[in-house]
Parts: sequence; structure tokens; C-alpha cells
Amino acid sequence: MLARLNTSEKGQELPSEWKEFVEQVLNDSFLSECQKLSGKFQLFGEVFPEEFLVMASFLSENEAAPLTCFLSAEKDQIDTPKKLKKTQEDFLKLFGHLFDEAFAKGDDDTIYEPVWQDVTLKSEKYFFKLSRENIALTIEANRLLQNH
Repeated sequence: MLARLNTSEKGQELPSEWKEFVEQVLNDSFLSECQKLSGKFQLFGEVFPEEFLVMASFLSENEAAPLTCFLSAEKDQIDTPKKLKKTQEDFLKLFGHLFDEAFAKGDDDTIYEPVWQDVTLKSEKYFFKLSRENIALTIEANRLLQNH
């Protein structure tokens, strides 16, 4: 399960335009890391009734497992178009900050924390975790399990 909050409901996919925009911003912002490590960013996420979940993975040809940052917001942080837009903007800033820190620490495995932690940005409390999880494989495994 990728979501922070337990839910039996299937989430709605993120709009493809926003996913592509965020991927482009991350790839442009971290161009030197992308070139040096032969990597690129991929964005995944779902909107659940109680949670907005977005995951950015940096996939490198030089690494067996990606670096993945999970971000989660509560329902009340996305319940209007204005709040959703603010949360999306905050998530982009948080991705930048968290990947900056992760790239600065290099091979230091202490950055990976599989337990959700809270982070505050402009008085808004969000949740994050950093892992080596391959989200594309997890999504595919979940799909295969649901079909059986």
C-alpha cells in the first residue's frame, strides 16, 4: 500500500498535464544530477477521499533502486480548487528541498526513512518519507494481485 492513510477505495489518478509539468520541472531543476547519474524523474500519485498522495522517483541507470520521495496531504488541504493549487505548489517546493538534501548526502543511506514524518511549509503540515521503493513495480504488482 502506497497511501499513508488506510483506505479501501481506489484513488483517482493525477492529471497527466500536472504530472508531466512536475516531471519537467524536476528534470530541469536537477539537470546536473540527471546528467551525472544518467537519470530522470517520474511522478506518480493518486487522490483518495481522505488524502492527496504524490510520489516522485529519481531513476538512475547507475543505481539498482530509485530514490523515491512520498508526499501526502489531508483532505481539507485539497477540498477546493484554490487549496489544491496551493498544495500542488507546496509539493513542488518540498520535492525540490527533499531531493536537494538527498543528492547532497550522496550514498548516505541514513536519509531513507520508511516511516511517515511531518513537515511544515508556510504553516501547512504535510507528510513525507524517502525510500528506495520502485513505485512503477509496486503499482504493477498491485494491479496483478487485484486481477487474481
